Amino acid sequence: MAEKNTDKHYIIGQRIKNIRLSRGMTLEEFGALFSAGKGLVSRWERGISTPNPKRLKNIAEFANISIEELVSPSDNPTSPQIVGQKIKTIRLDSGLTMEQFGKLFNTSKGTVNNWEKGRNLPNKENLVIISEMGGQSVTELLDNNDSISLTISEYNRLKDIEQKYNEIKRLVDN
Repeated sequence: MAEKNTDKHYIIGQRIKNIRLSRGMTLEEFGALFSAGKGLVSRWERGISTPNPKRLKNIAEFANISIEELVSPSDNPTSPQIVGQKIKTIRLDSGLTMEQFGKLFNTSKGTVNNWEKGRNLPNKENLVIISEMGGQSVTELLDNNDSISLTISEYNRLKDIEQKYNEIKRLVDN
């Protein structure tokens, strides 16, 4: 039986998973790039094992990041709750109810609620569509490295302030 994962292995695994999902690849497709089976990729993503140094280098190059960015323990792994908050913000910014948002993905408002609460994440196709709706990449949607965490009302208030600032700036500049 495998020993409990260290935080570092888990973090690396989550980063590898984010890289794979952001490219819309299956475990098997991703593994083929690095001469690894889907079972091994799954073990990496769950933090049970870590790719060897050569594979780490190749994965980092594939993702256009440094090896340090891939293996550094300083960042947090993806939190489903944070991704859920981002999905909710995208939905609200689009002016959609949970039911309307769900219809876009041929799913129920209960499923949308589960996404927003971080109980589960949308599949890769839906992640791509949601990230495009939010004007960001899947990697950005799944990224947990926001330096500031705002509630939706705080975020909306900040957007209002920014809009008013831009209006005043236009008046002053003209």
